[in-house]
Amino acid sequence: MKVEPLTKEIPPHLLREVRLEPWAESEQTALMAALEAHHYLGAPDSRQCLLGQVAKLGEQAVGILVWTHAARTLRAREQFVGWDARTRQKRLGYVVQNNRFLVLSEVRQPNLASRILGLAAQALPAQWEEGFGIRPMLAEIPPLPAGGRRLHRVLLQGGSRRLLPSHHSKIEPPTAS
Repeated sequence: MKVEPLTKEIPPHLLREVRLEPWAESEQTALMAALEAHHYLGAPDSRQCLLGQVAKLGEQAVGILVWTHAARTLRAREQFVGWDARTRQKRLGYVVQNNRFLVLSEVRQPNLASRILGLAAQALPAQWEEGFGIRPMLAEIPPLPAGGRRLHRVLLQGGSRRLLPSHHSKIEPPTAS
């Protein structure tokens, strides 16, 4: 796998060929080095890398994502989903947080970040459940440095994804059958 920033724009028709998969242990060193070199926060501490995903176009890495457990307390999240302290304690395991997201490119790539995040939202529930035994219901994605101040939330249900509207007040965990 090639882990170097793209220097040319990806033609729009090739975006459909971008695929996302958990990174292999053999790829971790190169991907963490790319995060250290190209992400504005650098690479996260390896203890924070609970699930790593890599977006690929052929054998070229075009994006890297790192997922962790959600922050224990986040006032905006609790207000957004309507949780008090007791509810948060019971349901926090159903929330994951994106720790790093990097599009590996030196040139603007229209729609590539959206494509990668869409693939991540589809793959995340099953990959997280496989690794940790819990199927997450909510993924938190911090805004990009040049972006807005809002924390973006993606509701994960049955492999589908949708951005939660501001009036969404309750998130209930799945009931055991």
